[in-house]
Amino acid sequence: MIKRIKRRLTSELRQFFQANIPFNRKYKPKGTVHVRRLNDEKTKFFELNPPYSSELKLDPEFVDSCSPYIKPVMKIQTHGDFVSGLKNGRMYCANGSHFATISEEGYVIEELSFQWGNERIDEAKDNEIFKTKGFVKPKMYKGKVFSLMSGGGAKYFLYHWMLETVPKMYLFQQSGEMDKDSYFIVPNQRMQYQKQFLNHFGIDDHHIIDEENIHHIQADWLFVSSHIKFYDHHSKWSCDFLYRSIVPNPIKEPKKRIYISRGDAKNKRTVMNEAELEKMLQSHGFEIVMLSPLSIYEKAAVFNSASILVGVHGGGLANLVYCEPGTKVLEIFPDAYVRHAYYDIADKRSLQYEYLLLPSIGAATNAIEGQHVGLDLDVDLVENRILKMLA
Repeated sequence: MIKRIKRRLTSELRQFFQANIPFNRKYKPKGTVHVRRLNDEKTKFFELNPPYSSELKLDPEFVDSCSPYIKPVMKIQTHGDFVSGLKNGRMYCANGSHFATISEEGYVIEELSFQWGNERIDEAKDNEIFKTKGFVKPKMYKGKVFSLMSGGGAKYFLYHWMLETVPKMYLFQQSGEMDKDSYFIVPNQRMQYQKQFLNHFGIDDHHIIDEENIHHIQADWLFVSSHIKFYDHHSKWSCDFLYRSIVPNPIKEPKKRIYISRGDAKNKRTVMNEAELEKMLQSHGFEIVMLSPLSIYEKAAVFNSASILVGVHGGGLANLVYCEPGTKVLEIFPDAYVRHAYYDIADKRSLQYEYLLLPSIGAATNAIEGQHVGLDLDVDLVENRILKMLA
């Protein structure tokens, strides 16, 4: 608790000085530039998938039920999937939700920077770095540095870490530039699952640059990938990469019935009558699983073993990427907070997805408030749906 308070005070003090007191102004960018317009002699560019359009496959009734502040954007055009290398490139993290990738000439690169707006990624011209007055001197790194930065959500939430940060490893691998001496910028490494994922890919402490402690770096070669997802459109390759990476021996015929308990969720999406719900589910052969004590491998094994899986909307459902095609999924929502992220993951993994809306405890006008909305369970209604799925 004391460490957390100290980190918060340090961060707030740093942001105050950066916003109000001019210093090291030579590090302020001159403007913005697109990645494909950079000087060829000082850049490397690896196009792994060309620009493409992505379209969600969602039931129209579900779309109508989604919360107004997070309505699905049904079709988007992407920049494709790529990795860019910048000679003497810099990365500056103004705060957890903004980072700027900067060329040696001092331009923020549009497709390689992140600035969070109102439930969307804004243009680079809106990056916080242009509002900054004081700049921390960059820490210099020899050799290659690869960025696993992906915005504020990946700092503290499993879903964002898994679906936005980890798949960048695949892009770096595919570029052919990754080697045993590469450094990696990470948004955070305090969570146990973050450490486990980094260890899984062979990244030791010596090669980690933690943005929590180091906010400005410059490297001989800075490598940054394209963003992994926009508006909760998940690429099939990213879901399949997570599956292949963490499930070495998949179960060919999953048979278990699993309920993902919310008993370990602290003041987030509290489920009334959950004990009664779990008792009902156990009578139908369901196992009750609490995810927080499990390793990333144990979570993957739970989801991979399920023939039918039931859970209230929450970050733990990111583990749906480990399910086998054909697995039946029932996602339960409080009706004040309905979003499509796991529906899309289920589609990309060829799962049989169903959903159920139940009355909320509390109201929400944005996604942050929605994370704290509780759920009033009608156990009989859930049981009727479960019986239909079992039939």
